[in-house]
Parts: sequence; C-alpha cells; structure tokens
Amino acid sequence: MALKPAPGHALERHLHRAKTHLKLALIQARHRAALRRKRDRTSLRVVFVVLTESTWKLETLLREMEADPAFDTAIAVAAMRTLDDTTRQAEYENAMSYFRTRGGAGPVLGTPGEIAGFDPDIVFLTNPHFVTDPAFHFKLMDRYLCCYVPYHHEVVQYEDNQAQYNQFFHNAMWRIFAPHTVSGRIFRTVSRRKGRNVVVTGYPACEPLLAPPGDEADVWKKQDRDKLKIIWAPHHTIDMPQLPYANFLRYAEAFVALADRYRDRVQWAFKPHPLLRSKLYRHPDWGRERTDAYFGYWAESGHCQLELGSYVDLFRQSDAMIHDSSSFLAEYLYLDKPVMFLQSVENIADFLNDFGLEAYRACEHARRFEEVESFVRALADGSGRARREADFARHPEREAFYERNIAPHFLEAPSRKIARHIKSHFPALRGGQNG
Repeated sequence: MALKPAPGHALERHLHRAKTHLKLALIQARHRAALRRKRDRTSLRVVFVVLTESTWKLETLLREMEADPAFDTAIAVAAMRTLDDTTRQAEYENAMSYFRTRGGAGPVLGTPGEIAGFDPDIVFLTNPHFVTDPAFHFKLMDRYLCCYVPYHHEVVQYEDNQAQYNQFFHNAMWRIFAPHTVSGRIFRTVSRRKGRNVVVTGYPACEPLLAPPGDEADVWKKQDRDKLKIIWAPHHTIDMPQLPYANFLRYAEAFVALADRYRDRVQWAFKPHPLLRSKLYRHPDWGRERTDAYFGYWAESGHCQLELGSYVDLFRQSDAMIHDSSSFLAEYLYLDKPVMFLQSVENIADFLNDFGLEAYRACEHARRFEEVESFVRALADGSGRARREADFARHPEREAFYERNIAPHFLEAPSRKIARHIKSHFPALRGGQNG
C-alpha cells in the first residue's frame, strides 16, 4: 500500500490523499496520547511479530530486552499468506516450535486474541508488505506504538523507493530503526513524514556476525576430508522485472553440475530465499514435483546441504558465498570473506542505492556462469585450509566498505541503542537504562 495517488480523476486522487492523511494523523495522535498515558510506566510490554524462523532478525534486540527489567517480552507468530498452503503451515509450525524451545522467559503467542491479552505497549513488526493478513497489521498499527526494523539491509532502490520507504505502513510506525545513514536520508527525502519517525542505529541483525568466536556447534555436514565451504543463496525475484536480481532460472542446473564436479574439494550450502520455493511451485516450467526434487538434491547429497533457517553460524563457518540476494550483498561483507554477486542485468546499479552500490563494488561479480566456475576454481585450488586462509587475507575494498559504512554504527550495539531510545520516551525509565 504505497502512498501514490489513487487512479481516476482529480477528485478521487484528492479524496484518497485526504483520507490517507487523516488516517495517519489519527494514528500519530494515538501515539502521543499513549506516551502521555504511559509516561509513568516502570516497565514496558513488548511483542515481536515473527513471520518465519529464517526471516527472524531481531534476536539480539530480544535478548537485550530480556536482560533488562524495564521490558517484558513476548513473541507472536503470524502466518504468511504469500506462501502456498503447505509451506505456510510448515513455516508457521516451525516458527512456533523454534520459539517455544528457544528458552526465553516470555510467552509465544499465536492469535490476535492472545496478543490483545498480553496488552503490549510496544509492537515490533518485521515486514512492510502486508504478507500476513492486512487487517491484522492495521489493527496493530491502530492500537499500539509500533516499531519497524527493516527485514533487509536496505540496499535496493526501485519504483521511486515507494515500496521500501513510503507505504502507509512506514508512515504509521511510531519508530523505524534504520540500518545506515543512506537509509535514513532516503526516508527523509521520500516518506510522507520526511523521516521524522526514523532513527539510524545500525542493523541489529548483523551483531552476531561481529561477535568473537565462541563454542557454537558445527552447522556444516561432516565430510571425510577438509573441503572449502561455499554458500549459494539465490533470491526469489524470478517474477519481478521491476527488481531484476534473481538468476535462479538460468543457473539452477549449472550449480548442480558445478557442485558435482567439485564434490571432492567443495561442500555446498544451498540457502534459498524463503519465498523462492513457493514461487517455483507456481512457475510453469517448474511446479511442485521438479522443485521438490531440486531442493532434495541439495538436502540429500553428501557434499551438499539445504539451509532454510537461521544463517548466522552458517555464514561464520563458511569460506565464501555466491548469491544474488539484496540484503546478503551487505550482510556477508561483515565477515570479510570472498563473495561473488551474480549480476542478472547490465544496469544493476540502477537498482541499488548509494549504500548498495558501495557494497556491490566490494564484491566479485559474475555476468556469465563461466565466471562463477573460475571463482570457485581459484578458491578450491588452494592446498589445505592454511593456504586458503592466507589467500583470504583482508580485501582492501571489503575492508574500506566496512570501515566507511558499518563500523561507525557499531561503536555501540544497535540493539542497545534501540532499547535505550525507547526507554528515553518514558520518564520513569530514563534513569535505569541498561548499559
């Protein structure tokens, strides 16, 4: 629901704009009233609305709030209506199971009634595109102080930035916590509210990528010899010419052949976007049977694995990545490891904002599959892990991107900045801010 003039004659467009303006004014008035009414609160109830385990990116913020007596937290799992019925139910049940066994103190909620019973003060939403029931979203925005942390690292630009920065959703948020200064600038330029509800904090989803090595379990399949660990992460935009990122349809079988050729030297993790499978089910050249067989190859082959959930440990333990994902364009650069971006069109720069362009320049690029194989061959030709680690010395462009665009936002953890910002609006909580 981007804030564009409605179709029809001038009167219809005027009425549409007036109606939208009135709705947003009412929501902002409710925000001000809620802050006045709750100003003496000594603790805040916070609900995080989750779509799937694999798209859950606020774990560090949840942990920050769980450790702070100023917050009582809960998780609410919402089914994605954009998935096919089977995948939707599987993703919903998987997310419910993940959070019920996660070990947090707060409840896991599954219905709007349970959310209302928890009576939150703050609600975090994680996707602006109404991929769940729109009535559910509108009810939350109408009743609560809603916050949004973007579900991706905000590298793209398309259709005048309306879908990612100026939908009704964005303007109805009490606060948006932007991942970098370019994102904040675009909100100020594009959104109806001119970014007045936006705070640049850095991207909390990437905090675990910068954590010191720990004792996390090995998430890669055990092999009979030392092998290079490469992730292939295809995007879902096979049906979106306005955002031409995906190369899956032209490279899918070539990646299978490549994985087989290098099976003795490389192990692969297939990390598809969560929406790709459902889109392939509907594609005339794929369908359910071919799609399931393809995913089965990656899941069942001894030198491959299928990854559908959290990817932090997968990234940290990998050696390299090949992808055409918008968010991974920035996220994998936190690790300063070899990475290749699959370029689907010559004018890909037209679909990247200034931050995305810098991330793009810090990666290797492939316009043909021969370049993909050359990238893999160059990495695999190293004799043993010690040689590979020497070859993977710090890359000047990757390092420069990190120092310019990431490091300034991580002098303090983004999750801590978000929690502190929220508490700063409640006088009784200002003196007891965690950290």
